[in-house]
Amino acid sequence: MSWLKRLTGGGRSDDGGRRGVPARPVFAPPALAGLDLPELRLLGTTQSGKRVLAFAAAPDELLPWWERLRDAHPSTGHWPVLVDEHIADLCAALPHGIERRYDDAAEAARTSSLARQDLLDVPAERSAAQAGDEHEVEYGADEDSRVPEQLDARPAAFQALSTTGLVALVPAEHGWQVPAVLGYLGGLSFGMEPFDHVVTLHDRHDRFGAQLVSLTNGQVLELLVERPPTDPAQALEVAREHYEYCIDAVDAEKNASRSSPSSRSARTPGTSGGTDLAAPGAAAGPRTGRAARVREVPVVAVVSLKGGVGKTSVTLGLGGAAAARGVRALVVDLDPQGNATTVLDPPAGGRTVADVLAAPRSGALAAAVAPSGWGDEVGVVASEPGLRGIENGPAPGPRGDLRLRTAMQGLDEWPLVLLDCPPTLGPLTSAGLAAATHALVVTEPTLFALHGAAQALAAVEDVRKSANLGLRAAGIVVNRVRPRSAEHAYRLRELAAAYPQLVLSPPVPDRTAVQQAAGAYVSVHALCTPGGRAVAQAFDSYLDHLLALPTGAGPLEQRAGHDVRAKPAKKGRR
Repeated sequence: MSWLKRLTGGGRSDDGGRRGVPARPVFAPPALAGLDLPELRLLGTTQSGKRVLAFAAAPDELLPWWERLRDAHPSTGHWPVLVDEHIADLCAALPHGIERRYDDAAEAARTSSLARQDLLDVPAERSAAQAGDEHEVEYGADEDSRVPEQLDARPAAFQALSTTGLVALVPAEHGWQVPAVLGYLGGLSFGMEPFDHVVTLHDRHDRFGAQLVSLTNGQVLELLVERPPTDPAQALEVAREHYEYCIDAVDAEKNASRSSPSSRSARTPGTSGGTDLAAPGAAAGPRTGRAARVREVPVVAVVSLKGGVGKTSVTLGLGGAAAARGVRALVVDLDPQGNATTVLDPPAGGRTVADVLAAPRSGALAAAVAPSGWGDEVGVVASEPGLRGIENGPAPGPRGDLRLRTAMQGLDEWPLVLLDCPPTLGPLTSAGLAAATHALVVTEPTLFALHGAAQALAAVEDVRKSANLGLRAAGIVVNRVRPRSAEHAYRLRELAAAYPQLVLSPPVPDRTAVQQAAGAYVSVHALCTPGGRAVAQAFDSYLDHLLALPTGAGPLEQRAGHDVRAKPAKKGRR
């Protein structure tokens, strides 16, 4: 049962609810007591002792409650923010969120008085540190550019009003300080801290009268803008500042607007009293329109935390299945062993994954794509031994390694992207999971299959919470299965019982055709043998599954209907 459902009265639990949210109501503080609020619940208590409260409301009641509580803010000292079930995962100040010490009082004090230059320098310095000086943007240069007066001026609708949600009451002197009080990091942007959001919100408030309305969907800030820019030069200045605020999200929206005329017409400038939708760094000012997803097609990270289970064979099998069907597939070889690169046989001397990660600017991965020896339908970004230095290097920070995701813009010509990850949860696998829309776990029908799958799924969930809320489990592939083996049949039943919604069927049969195809540098689909056809049939089924996958976030334990810590049964239990 979800945290939001418990909080809104849809259920109770003995431990008081998920993420530390108690099932019992709390009394309103004196400053709020005269407002006749619905039943309040405690979201959490910050390190400095500030209590963040919330109450549930229907969609048509959210904005009226927000407006009423905003007007009462000078006397209550609590700024209203519309939130959803992702909020606890994204706020370091709330219990059971990102586990690190966060001093909300110090952060609020640090952001209480900021000069104009501070507002511009902080995001610019951060983006320069992340991406060097390689991001060059010519605003107004592309054929779709239009000055503000040429755009549709209809105000957009608030995304937060589309579903029953929560009105959070955050003790804050100003609305723009809310990210500092909560320790809000955001779910889409790379390497961002609460201070990054605060300086931008503060600037937008001072210049345009922008007020924070909601933090929803794990990555979206929504603002009410009273005085949007009307001068084209000022609008371009804000656009440049947006780009410094969050490079990857802005690039995602720009690519989406080029490919979709309907999306261009929906991105309208705010009007006085209108609304403004903003993902962190994508539209946090006068520009409206929700930031587009980084990709709308599957980016599948093929993972296993144990070597020798045939992970690369599964990656290549999926690429071959796509090619046989006429679907273009790109294989990104993140494994320093480079087995996928060897079999795909790209020309020597091209750019590699190491080059991409060394300069992770937008479009860097597309520039590194090389043709494979399998034909035009399969491309490859090659591995190299130098990746071992990255894999053996320091672990990524709490926000994960998002260099690969930053570099993935511009891959629209590839309907399927496959990331062949190393068989460990090191920096390269973390980077792959942070860039992926889905994770495909590969295992074998052995004693350690269930334990290995549980570890891999738990690792996927960790990355989802810290760096990529859009990540989903695509399924579990059981490789090298011998149909006549009683042990394999038992382990298959064990896996299916633990993960009924994740184990994919049919399993990949154990056939020498896989090794024969690799030795010949061809796809298993190219072998006209009974074993080759049996293996190809399994990969064809998996391809159908992957191409039909939806995008969106959700905890693994909810999707799978199981405990990801499941343990294998002992043989005596058969």
